[in-house]
Amino acid sequence: MDALRTAIKKSPVSQYRIAKDTPITKSELSLFSRGIRGMGLDRMELLADYLGYEIIIRPKKGAK
Repeated sequence: MDALRTAIKKSPVSQYRIAKDTPITKSELSLFSRGIRGMGLDRMELLADYLGYEIIIRPKKGAK
């Protein structure tokens, strides 16, 4: 999640524009990017795709 927060902050696209172009609200983006609230995986995937990133799930080191 921290990588996605960083991507939002470094993006040349404003949170307002992201909210207009996606179903994610400006309020939701703001709270997420400041670490106040989380975001569901479906929303994170939409956001990552919009910003040109992908979410990868992999086993933890030492996981059985």
